[in-house]
Amino acid sequence: MAKLTEKSGLQQFEEQKRRVRNATTLPKESPAEKAARMAHLKTDYRAFFSYYFPHWSDDGQTECAGYHVEMAENLRQHRTIYKLS
Repeated sequence: MAKLTEKSGLQQFEEQKRRVRNATTLPKESPAEKAARMAHLKTDYRAFFSYYFPHWSDDGQTECAGYHVEMAENLRQHRTIYKLS
C-alpha cells in the first residue's frame, strides 16, 4: 500500500470535493426559499444527507446509517468528539 503523504492526502481530498461538487446540483430558489431549506436541513440530518449527497444515497432512495445520524446529533450538541468508538 502506498504511503499517504500530506500532499497526496490533500490531492485526494480536492479530487473528492470536485466529485461531490459535480454530482450535486442546487435548485434555483429565492433567498427566502433557500433560508427555509437550510433551516430545515440543519435540523434533519437524514434529509441533509439525501439532499446534499444524492450520489451516496441513490438519489435519496437510501437513508444514511443510524450511527451517522447519531454522530451528527452528538456534534450538534457538543461540537467536539473525543472518542469515535
